[in-house]
Amino acid sequence: MEEKRKIQGKKLFSSNSDYFNFIAKMKKKPWKCVYTSVIPKSLRKKIEKEADFSQQEYINECWKREIDEYFNGNTEKFVLKPKKDLSEKKIIWQYWGQGWEYDKLPDIVKLCFQSVKKYKGDYTIIRLDNENISEYIDFPEFIKEKTDKGKIKYVFLSDLLRLALLDVYGGVWLDATILLTDYFPERFEKADYFVFQRSEEVQDRKKWEKFNNGYFSWDKRQKVKMLNSIIFAKKGNKVIHTLLGLMLIYWEKYEEVYHYFFFQILYDIIMSSYLSGYKCEIVDDTLPHLLIEKFENRFSQKELDKIFEKSGLHKLTYNKVYKPDSFYSFFKEKFKM
Repeated sequence: MEEKRKIQGKKLFSSNSDYFNFIAKMKKKPWKCVYTSVIPKSLRKKIEKEADFSQQEYINECWKREIDEYFNGNTEKFVLKPKKDLSEKKIIWQYWGQGWEYDKLPDIVKLCFQSVKKYKGDYTIIRLDNENISEYIDFPEFIKEKTDKGKIKYVFLSDLLRLALLDVYGGVWLDATILLTDYFPERFEKADYFVFQRSEEVQDRKKWEKFNNGYFSWDKRQKVKMLNSIIFAKKGNKVIHTLLGLMLIYWEKYEEVYHYFFFQILYDIIMSSYLSGYKCEIVDDTLPHLLIEKFENRFSQKELDKIFEKSGLHKLTYNKVYKPDSFYSFFKEKFKM
């Protein structure tokens, strides 16, 4: 209710929550020195998480208003159409904006590239970059204009791209930093749509919250509870189509993002309050992170076997430096890099 009162009279998605703004101010000069030297790091993390919860709630309330307008038929409905006939093919979609020239890819992306090639099964891999998107999908003109002007960053364009391709063609979306060590589970392939989500059955919650405090939390206020790096979907799936429609409405109206995970916050409210009957099976979203949590550690076949028993899909990151005897080094050798 607090955030509802705060956005009365404001343009939606036009600012941050008051708590979030206060913390942002404290992290800048001249207050930064006092903030970081006087307040212990552990306490700062707790304070910043509280600010994040406040911001998530603010974004949640803004989304509610847009969603109500959408379901009441008061907003434009966008219809995107296929530009190629891929109806007889099972597609893995990937995107790397700078292009897929192998020698120019970061090593982690090269590793993932090779793994998808090895475990693609009977899928066709279609890899998109900033130059060939238009061969497969045409977005409304305002998307191109705002992207060209830098209003829509490529990380957020990729959110639109995955939804559009899956809505129009169906298939599997894999981020460029997804490593495969097995073929896709059949139950994921058969689902109308599938994403990894937060599970209440996870026992070692503190470990995961420490590993990635911005993403992992089991607090009831947490609204970021879905991994969008891996998505399975049938063509025209209602959940994917609704998410796409609302994201297009967002970018038609707005030019900034006030929470990095605003897509995940949208998913949370859609599935909890509007399309709950369409929600896919909940499979623990720590599973795709089991490998990256160990990736810079000294390699252990025993540890790796435990991970492989639980998941063949792994979310990696390309901005780390790894030691020569690490899990990363093992996979470089495995995929002949």
